[in-house]
Amino acid sequence: MKINIKRLSFFSAIILVCLALISIPVYAALSSSQFLTKAQNFININCSKRSIDNETSLLCYLFYKTGEININLTNTQNTVAGLTTIDATQSAQINDLKNSLTSISAQPSKAIKVIDANNNELGLLVDKIVGGGTIFVPSINKLINLESWEVQKTSIEYTTDDCTGTPYIPAGSNSDPWNYVVSSMSSRKYYTSSPSEIPTARTLNSQYELTKTNTESCSKIGPSVSLTVPAVLITIPFSEPIAQPVQFRYQ
Repeated sequence: MKINIKRLSFFSAIILVCLALISIPVYAALSSSQFLTKAQNFININCSKRSIDNETSLLCYLFYKTGEININLTNTQNTVAGLTTIDATQSAQINDLKNSLTSISAQPSKAIKVIDANNNELGLLVDKIVGGGTIFVPSINKLINLESWEVQKTSIEYTTDDCTGTPYIPAGSNSDPWNYVVSSMSSRKYYTSSPSEIPTARTLNSQYELTKTNTESCSKIGPSVSLTVPAVLITIPFSEPIAQPVQFRYQ
């Protein structure tokens, strides 16, 4: 028997409006065993047909769609819960990695240390040659060449005739003399240079020398022209002569 299309449409519209108004209570009631029982009974009695040819069939269709929506909602909630678990796990792994990196960076680095016979640290070994080598001294942030286990010696020279004015040290083979410490040939004084100073050709006329009585004396030289930089006094963290034998320790 055919039903009136207008009547069916009007009735269907009323049903949809009612379902929209009670959507929240319906979803809440889906978890109720009493509602589910009644709904199942209604479906068993009235929903044997698959085609929508009357109001009852339309209600069956709406019940089926409500069930599908509920299932999809449950699956979505499960997916979100799974993603939340994954996110928490990844966050924990990231924190573990951060802690590991912090632990690694906190560990002191090792280097080969140069130690004298009295167990005093001279510096870190950079290069080793027979009877000496190059060390780096962290406390003054400078390199020192040791020759026969003595700080490399050099002459302290002046442009004046009487060893007055600015002292100069030869730039020598080092293109960066400000990174090195040298010792005066005439005393236990140590010099370096400023990074702002560029090796420059200067006319030198005097220098300090060590006399036979182990005293300093100013002597005229030259005049000679050589590449020099202004000398700056510096204190090193160990004394000379260096106690022998020198040892190396990896610490």
